[in-house]
Amino acid sequence: MRLGIRYVLDAGRLVIAQGEQSRHVVILQTGYVKVTTKTAGHQEALMAIRGPGDIIGELAAMSGAQRSATVTTCGRVVGRLISHQVLEQFLSDHPAVSRHLTAVVGDKLLWANRRRADFVSLPARNRVASVLRDLAVVFSGPDTATGPIVIFVTQPELASIAGIREVTVHKELRELRDLRAISTGYRKVTILNLHLLRELCELPLDESSIDD
Repeated sequence: MRLGIRYVLDAGRLVIAQGEQSRHVVILQTGYVKVTTKTAGHQEALMAIRGPGDIIGELAAMSGAQRSATVTTCGRVVGRLISHQVLEQFLSDHPAVSRHLTAVVGDKLLWANRRRADFVSLPARNRVASVLRDLAVVFSGPDTATGPIVIFVTQPELASIAGIREVTVHKELRELRDLRAISTGYRKVTILNLHLLRELCELPLDESSIDD
């Protein structure tokens, strides 16, 4: 953290742009960012939301490839910006940290692979519940309580990350509200019963409800 430069951005500001050649990383201290990518049809797809403690931009920093996604602040963000040269020297001097960072990248790829597998096999309700469960951890940490947990995500963004149509998200959120698992507001979803949400992620597959 001491190697970085203090980095402060207001809501809606660009942190990293897809396709750019930069190789710095940002460690988030407070606030949240959304990670998006452009689809073949030039639509914006939400890939993930990152929060305090997360590192942003490590894949391009380690590989030298172009940025694979765009990162935008969801609110005021405070972090530490570390240049590629400084990071590379630090990782060379501290192999244990280098191994840990590699594990972080692996965990993110495993999560992405799991989500892609879910899209093939899970019905829409399970997809929405699973995404909300994962976002609950992002917004409140691994030791989440039963609720309430406020997730700052719009319904179009939720549809994008769940891989379903927006109209289907409206339907599934309405059913989750009826079950008193969540409540919804402007650009946010509040989880009222995380235990119930986790149970809904594991319910048997109903093939008739799979969203195309």
